[in-house]
Amino acid sequence: MDFSESISSGRWIVSSYSEKHVTINQVNYTNGIIIYPDYIDDKSEIKNISDLTDHHCQKMLKEPCETIFIGTGLMTTIPDDSVIQPLYQANVGFEFMSTLAAIRLLMITTTEKRLCTFCLIF
Repeated sequence: MDFSESISSGRWIVSSYSEKHVTINQVNYTNGIIIYPDYIDDKSEIKNISDLTDHHCQKMLKEPCETIFIGTGLMTTIPDDSVIQPLYQANVGFEFMSTLAAIRLLMITTTEKRLCTFCLIF
């Protein structure tokens, strides 16, 4: 989906997205990324949900946030408990959803200036 103008007043401006990419602040991302409240980590090396490890979940906890949203690709997939154990132990809210739903939620939470972390897997 492409947008003709930005409606976001937050830090992350999404101008285009699909199941294979997202364009944020004029940078196109086609591989997995972790979006923190203040910066984007495009070095996550997550190409699909089976690549997600407990180490990635630890990285998602690096910056303080209200909630962590994980876009798992075209379909919502919940990984094994051993992978998401760090999220349980940190006692932080987290939710799995399709990547398209996570991108739409990113646009909403950014406009609301909420401190959320997103992991987007394409």
